[in-house]
This record gives sequence, C-alpha cells and structure tokens, in this order.
Amino acid sequence: DGTHVAYVGNNGRQLFVRAFDQTDSVPLAGADFPAGVFIKPDGQWVGFVGEFVLRKVAINGGAVQDLLLGARSMLGATWGERGTIIFATERTSTGLEQISEDGGATTVLTRPNRERGEDYHAWPAFLPGSKAVLFTILHAGSIDSAEIAVLDLSTGVHKVILRGGSAPRYLPSG
Repeated sequence: DGTHVAYVGNNGRQLFVRAFDQTDSVPLAGADFPAGVFIKPDGQWVGFVGEFVLRKVAINGGAVQDLLLGARSMLGATWGERGTIIFATERTSTGLEQISEDGGATTVLTRPNRERGEDYHAWPAFLPGSKAVLFTILHAGSIDSAEIAVLDLSTGVHKVILRGGSAPRYLPSG
C-alpha cells in the first residue's frame, strides 16, 4: 500500500519491515535467512523462502506460517489479488506453480519446452486483476537469450512478448 518497505538485512539473516513514517526498522521474528521476498497486494503480509520452506508473516509481526515444505532454489514468487501465490523453482520438471495463500497442494501452471531449448520459467509477476502473469523463460547459455512471456491464467496459454529480457515487472502509466 506504499506505507512500508520490507527488506532482507543483517547479512541476509533477517527480514525487516519499516513504515515510511518511522525511523527504525522492525525485525520480523522467525523470519530467519529469508530469500525471494514478495508482498501480498494489500500490503499486510510478506512472503519469503526460509530454510527450504515457503512462508508468510504479517507485517506487524506474529507467527511465521509455513505454506510449502521443501521449497528450494526459488526463482521468484508473486502474490495475487485473489489469494493465490505463483512461484518458480529450479526443478526442471515444472515451470510456474500455484499455491493458495493458506498453503496446501500446488498446481503446475507451466512446464519448460525442452524442444525450444527452455531450461526454466522464472521470476513471475502478476498483472493487475490477477488474471495473467509475466515471467521469464530462461534458455541454456546466457541471460541474453532469455524471453519475457505472459501467461493467461484462464486458458493456461503463454505467449512470448519480448526477447532478450528477464525479471519483468508491470509499470502503470501516468
């Protein structure tokens, strides 16, 4: 909501939140060795990977909640307006996966196309309305061969929209 910033500090050991109208940051207890930090659209929760578990914690503190055990080698995550988290891992058998913000079973949304030389699908970012997701298609070789694609969540079809880019983010106009 633009009133706080969440970040990893203390040499990568802790997750902090700071309100912009305050001078001090607050460490979130239990959010140790966080990676891949992402925020719920309402700004009230922070998601992250810690100790091979996909987790969330309220920005005002409280207990850390585990969403998915065995989450390793994350390649980004994004939190949608409809209570869904989409994430990517370095598993070569899946691309983007989806899980409820309350945890539970995951659903595979994409799989890299090996015939096209795709290695991973990574760094998802919801578009407004949470009906589509931008993401990066990584190919063998260098990051220069990466592509930015958009996945339509209603059809499951994705389309490459830009070659030679990675880690896309939506920027509203005006």
